[in-house]
Amino acid sequence: MIRRISLVPLALGLFASLSFGNYHFVHFNSRTAPWRSIPEKFDLSSLPNKTLSYYVTDQTGITLASNDTYVGLMSEIRSAAKVWNDVETSELRLAFGGFAAPNTPQSTPSLEIIFGDDIPPGLIALGGPQVLQVNLDSTGQFVPIQKSVVLIRPDLSTIPVLASGFSAPWSTKSGMVSAYSTRSLPG
Repeated sequence: MIRRISLVPLALGLFASLSFGNYHFVHFNSRTAPWRSIPEKFDLSSLPNKTLSYYVTDQTGITLASNDTYVGLMSEIRSAAKVWNDVETSELRLAFGGFAAPNTPQSTPSLEIIFGDDIPPGLIALGGPQVLQVNLDSTGQFVPIQKSVVLIRPDLSTIPVLASGFSAPWSTKSGMVSAYSTRSLPG
């Protein structure tokens, strides 16, 4: 039960990283001043009913705590999406799209939840958009995200330990991992 309670803030933090109020992934229109920041965000006009579908991939090889279940883990992910959907001021909604193989092409922008080992020590998960090609939207105001990925480590049976010997913080104030990008647009 404690394991399940500790994963809910993580999931909330991961979905909260989709928030449009604070852009963590920013491009700049040139390499010299004056700089204009151009955020990456989902183009709501390209999403059916302004709803982003999320897909859970690669469920094999997940190790859970002895008192947890795979059904419980999926319930936590769905609960995090529900919390996001309950935010009245957000136009973006999340919907479970189903289970899919990793990198399955989607016809609309999507979020992929992957269980994988490419996570630095001390973290449980990380996430962010995958930008394969930098193209501005039709208004030139933002770079549309076509795919965002949440990577969760497959061994959820233990709490990660940092090199200093301290356990990773399960309940930080923000509860989320973010990264900043300073990619420049071509031209």
